[in-house]
Amino acid sequence: MNNKMFLKNVNISCHHGKITKENQLDEAVNIIKNNKEIDIIEIDFVCVNNEFISSHDYNDDMIKHGSMLENWIHFVMLYNKILWIDLKDIIPSILINYSYINVELLYNKLNNMKKIYHNLNNHIIIGCQFQYSYNNLIKNNNNDYLIIKDTPSCLMYLIDYFTPACFKYVLNDIAVDYIVKELNYEKYVAIDKSFINNTKTLIDIINKINAIVIIIYNYEHSESTLNIKNKHIIYQYNYYN
Repeated sequence: MNNKMFLKNVNISCHHGKITKENQLDEAVNIIKNNKEIDIIEIDFVCVNNEFISSHDYNDDMIKHGSMLENWIHFVMLYNKILWIDLKDIIPSILINYSYINVELLYNKLNNMKKIYHNLNNHIIIGCQFQYSYNNLIKNNNNDYLIIKDTPSCLMYLIDYFTPACFKYVLNDIAVDYIVKELNYEKYVAIDKSFINNTKTLIDIINKINAIVIIIYNYEHSESTLNIKNKHIIYQYNYYN
């Protein structure tokens, strides 16, 4: 069983390793070496031929530059970091109850690695913006690993892609309502700041939800951090070197 309180001791998350060469292990190693303040590294994973490979999607060129989950685990344990496993499914799964992700295989791999690293539970968080796969993660977890609710869902990103720029503000208002609704009963959450128009709205969302730990991503290094009572906030930044 994991100790869910371990996230309360961390403050900074890194988005995909080196942002110009996302999800590439060698580049991520250099980022961690050069930026010792980083506690968490979020990496995308796809499920290919019974392996979990670091890649933003199922594009062959991206996959060939990726590394297996086990190698990422060795890396974070060596540097005493936390790996945020962000699972990526295929686009049709947004609209139908179907998943390309083998959740049971993921847990089997993690449990096998736990035989080597007995405290692995405190170095792993798992998220997925594909709702069907997220439900499978929760269903099969047995409270072994910390599952984080990552919002908004992929459906909102799909809508955003097809929304004309002049209507983006309407979509953002919808996204805010959706985020509050989705996170109402969650304790450990992640919020994409790019869907939120301003800091005041972001603070309002955080105050409305019951979460005790919030990861805010797409945060800028130049932005001031927030001080909100009874909330532990982790900031995720892009790193270039």
